[in-house]
Amino acid sequence: MKCRKTLIISVMAILLLLPLLSWAAGQGESGKSKEQSAKISFMMRGGKRQLKFYREILNKFTGEHPNIKVNLLWAAFAIDEYFEKIQLASVVGKGADVFWLNTKFIPFYARKGMLKDLNTFIKTDTIDMSIYYPKSIEAATFDGKLTGFPRNGNPGFGAIFYNKDVFDASGLAYPKEDWGWDDLRNLAGKTAKHSNGAGKTNRWGIANLASENGALNVLESFGGGYVDRSGKKSLLGTKESIEAVKFIVSLIKDKTQLPVESDLSSISGFGSGQIAMMIGGYGYIANLRSYAKGKPFNWDVQIVPTGKAGKVSSASVWAFYSMLANTKQPEASWELIKFLGSRATEKAWNDLGGLPCVIPEIVDNSPLMDFQPYANFMKLFKYAKPYPVPANLRTNEVRDVINSGLEEIWYLKKDPATGCRELNGKVQKVLDKEAP
Repeated sequence: MKCRKTLIISVMAILLLLPLLSWAAGQGESGKSKEQSAKISFMMRGGKRQLKFYREILNKFTGEHPNIKVNLLWAAFAIDEYFEKIQLASVVGKGADVFWLNTKFIPFYARKGMLKDLNTFIKTDTIDMSIYYPKSIEAATFDGKLTGFPRNGNPGFGAIFYNKDVFDASGLAYPKEDWGWDDLRNLAGKTAKHSNGAGKTNRWGIANLASENGALNVLESFGGGYVDRSGKKSLLGTKESIEAVKFIVSLIKDKTQLPVESDLSSISGFGSGQIAMMIGGYGYIANLRSYAKGKPFNWDVQIVPTGKAGKVSSASVWAFYSMLANTKQPEASWELIKFLGSRATEKAWNDLGGLPCVIPEIVDNSPLMDFQPYANFMKLFKYAKPYPVPANLRTNEVRDVINSGLEEIWYLKKDPATGCRELNGKVQKVLDKEAP
């Protein structure tokens, strides 16, 4: 009888402990509740190196989150086709839960309400967003909603590369960070070299300002631009844009700006001393380092001059991880985005090479920063401004119209005021069209 009573008490004790044991079993090493099972899809694009990187990263993620299964959808096709597939899949309700976007397309999807606002998740998990470049957060924020988590970035086309050998031979001080556009004009004039009486220019003071991205830096720094941030209004007819175009034309007329019809390559011309300064972007650093290996010369980078609207490094590109607004697995999708945007993953990405990550602390401690021109170029992140995206997504059409219209001005076929006003009307017509 006593044994039976003892057995009953033991069984009752075990039954009372079962809920506690189940709870403890679900805690794991971290002490967090066990995640519910979920299946999500993640869409990315890139080459073999990027594919290998993301496979390794997702293996680490699933190791930490065994109940979340991630289907990697890898796109090796062209970038425009990639975004078309995202849009089509999202419309029919079969889009990836998490996908990669950049500043060329994120405004369109954000305005269409196709992207989940990440602010609520960030607030709930108290994520410190101050560790990321502020401009990357700004570029993905629309109507107060953060529609993408920062991944990496290109700080834009706002670097002024200058040939130190040319400056030294001319007895000129190198450009300083606090310089303005009049200072650039002055230096371009002093470094340009002409043949007396022959009407020939042997050295150009500046190159690439009369280009799509080069001109955009001047226009936006003057307070103008191509298209406003809403993507619905052309800015080419504003007095600020006209003044900026007049500035570039004055350099062309003074024969200090390399003319658009020239066959001289900006890289080789700069390296050989035929060009004293040129405005350029991220890819120029690698190209110049490669050129200098065969034909050594001294060069450096200064950030874009200050205009009435301040310093602007135009045509910057940011990349993000975004979440589909109607995903059925928002929590699991957020866990993946949080992991992809973490300090550890960003460090791994930065170590991979290519475009830098979006955490200044990691970028600043990269071995690449030992190369002074690269370190100076990275300062552009503070002034980065994405290329203006039309609300109707007719980016290529707008660009074709802009380049065609500006070319007439650069060739001096039309004066800046007339050319800009006519171009403003043409661009506005494209902006007024429906999305394709």
